[in-house]
Order: sequence, then C-alpha cells, then structure tokens
Amino acid sequence: MHARAVIVPTCDNAYADPMSEFRLTQISDTHLGRRFPGLIANFDRVSEHIDADRPDLVVNTGDVSFDGPTSRDDVEFAKSRHAALPVACRYLPGNHDIGDNPTAIGPAPKPPVEEKHRQQFRDIIGEDHWSFEAAGWHFIGLNSLVMNSGLAFEAEQFDWLSREMARINGRPIALFVHKPMFSFSTCPTTPRRRRPRSATCRSRHARA
Repeated sequence: MHARAVIVPTCDNAYADPMSEFRLTQISDTHLGRRFPGLIANFDRVSEHIDADRPDLVVNTGDVSFDGPTSRDDVEFAKSRHAALPVACRYLPGNHDIGDNPTAIGPAPKPPVEEKHRQQFRDIIGEDHWSFEAAGWHFIGLNSLVMNSGLAFEAEQFDWLSREMARINGRPIALFVHKPMFSFSTCPTTPRRRRPRSATCRSRHARA
C-alpha cells in the first residue's frame, strides 16, 4: 500500500471556506481478498493507524480488491473491510478491480478493462470518479483505467472533467488517480514506492 497524490495550487488567492482544516489519509493497492491472510493483515495495520488518527476522509486510489474481474467476492470482501473503518471513504478503481487499459507500448493488457467490471465496481464499492470541496481545496478523483480504452465512459469522464475545471474559480486542486497520467517510456527510472501518509489541508496550502 502506498500513497500517490498530486496537489496543485492554481493561484495564491485565498478562498473562504467554513472548514479551516481537512485531514485526509490516502491508501492504495490494498489487494484485498478473503483468501489472502497476509494482505488482510496489512490492511489491519492500516486500519489501526486510521482508527488512531481519525482523519476526515480516507481515499483508496485503486486495486482495492485482489481480482475484481474474475472474483466478485474479492470486491465485496474489500468493500466490507473498508466499511468497517471508523471514517468515511472514497475509492478509485485500479487494474485489479476493473481490468487494465491499453498503452502505446507493450502488449495488450490482460484482462482488459470492461464496462461490466466498471459497473460492478460502482455497484459494490461506489463511484469511480468524483469531486468535492473542503478547506478551500477542490478534490478530484479520476478513473484512469478507462483512458485510452475506447469505452464510452472515457469520453463521458473527460466531458465531466471539463465541467469540473470550469467551476474551479481559482481554488487549488488535489488530483487523485490510480495510474500516473504519463507514459513510463518517458521516465528514466521507476518511481519509488511510498508509505501511506496523512495530509492536512488548510486554506491556500497543504501540509503533508
């Protein structure tokens, strides 16, 4: 499990918000399935941290389940473990949840992302893209697995994103995705894995 977040200030103008502080814990790649005790133990340790810290929100940015495309039970089990957390959660799908998207390099992914698996994620886990505002920030979560997929929802999500960007009105943006929005072929080295972290967001800045 590791954190992957992008916080981009769009300007230096203050934005009034009645919530002066918003605390968020981001987790990822939980890969939950009831037949994997080691992965369950990992999640239990994260759950203990969340219980002690009590952030305002937990965001799981993908691979919530171990193998959603072939095991609905993995998705249901993963949701049940998150539902037991003492704080609210938001989610984004990963390739382990809904299948993988094609890229310009390498072989076709297996299994490929499919609309039926996206719908299964939404039915069990929750929305696969979202936005909300807190402490003067605009938070956006995108389903990165539909990008370059040719699925109808790919265009629908970009249309939705355009509408979201049109109403930012100078707020800083925190963007959450499962996959980085660039080609690894342009990266000289593989990004290092990071530990889970908590972030405290205040008006005009974020502190990790």
